[in-house]
Amino acid sequence: MKKNYKLKMESIIIENGLKMEIIEIENGFYPESTINGNIIILNKEINTETIILQLKRKQYCNHKNLLNDITIIKEKQINTQNYTKIDFTFEIPEELGPSFEYYNDNTFIYLRYYLEAKCISNNQLYNCTYIILIKAKYINRISNINFNTKNGISRLFTDKGECSCNIYIDKNCFTFDEILKLNIEIDNTKCSFDISKFKATIIREVIVTSFNKEKIHYEKTINGRETKEVLIKKGTFNNQTMDIKIKDNENFNINKWKNPYNNNDKKILKFIPSVDTLYIKCIYKIKFTIYFDAFLLSSNYRPRIFIPIYISHQSKEEFDRIQNKKSKSVFNSDQLINGFKSLNENIDDYKKSEIEDNNFIY
Repeated sequence: MKKNYKLKMESIIIENGLKMEIIEIENGFYPESTINGNIIILNKEINTETIILQLKRKQYCNHKNLLNDITIIKEKQINTQNYTKIDFTFEIPEELGPSFEYYNDNTFIYLRYYLEAKCISNNQLYNCTYIILIKAKYINRISNINFNTKNGISRLFTDKGECSCNIYIDKNCFTFDEILKLNIEIDNTKCSFDISKFKATIIREVIVTSFNKEKIHYEKTINGRETKEVLIKKGTFNNQTMDIKIKDNENFNINKWKNPYNNNDKKILKFIPSVDTLYIKCIYKIKFTIYFDAFLLSSNYRPRIFIPIYISHQSKEEFDRIQNKKSKSVFNSDQLINGFKSLNENIDDYKKSEIEDNNFIY
């Protein structure tokens, strides 16, 4: 066994005649990485030449019990060669999304992956199943991303003009606890109001839909907020910067839920990266708001920019190091454009609910 590796034994779900030992260097795997391990035949009555390995994904929400979906992601056959201990490797698909664990007092939502080994001998099924933690991979390959908005306040004051704003970020993929830097260009040359304040808020939306496309859960939380006092005079152009920290996900105790990844750990893992599946979506975005120095202006007319971001568990440095070893590019621009187009569409879909939620305080 290689140095610093350990056998992962705590997340067994089923053990029926077969036993699986998984070797890992960290708690979890990234897409396109390889699972190494072995399968041990415990029952001497098992006589088989082939064992089937299946990677399955389960999506579940306890709310109304309307979501319980299991999908086979990948399958592989292993020749036993009449051995009772069989080594195996299993490559995780490159396009696989991350695991997802979200809990509160009443809601239990997860997207989990299971690796199952099974065989049939003498018309009897023998199997063992382990739960596998898949981490969100760093996917940024876009630099100097630009988001802009124009909000003509002439809708309220026909002679006051308009303000425009461009925001630049040097990437759109981040890890928890990372500092996100906004570069802000304000064109206030056509406006008759001074600008007094910026506010940047990182918003997370968790949306779960059922098989019949009914929205069965929607929850919105704040994962970071910063305010910056400024004085940008009317009729001027100005550049500003702003830093905001992305709050980490957390381990927390809820006695009613069990930690599936470690039976001996009473702390539940709250594992909430960006997710975009047919039934479970976890969307992160920055809401950037401009405040004019004009008390008569309604908050509904403050210029806002919504910036989609992706939350990973892998740092850019780690990603680059792995790619240098492989000497190839994992993600191309078309994949990223399609992926973030989907995120943008989700944000557009839920922007109305975000504005109409009068009980939510930013």
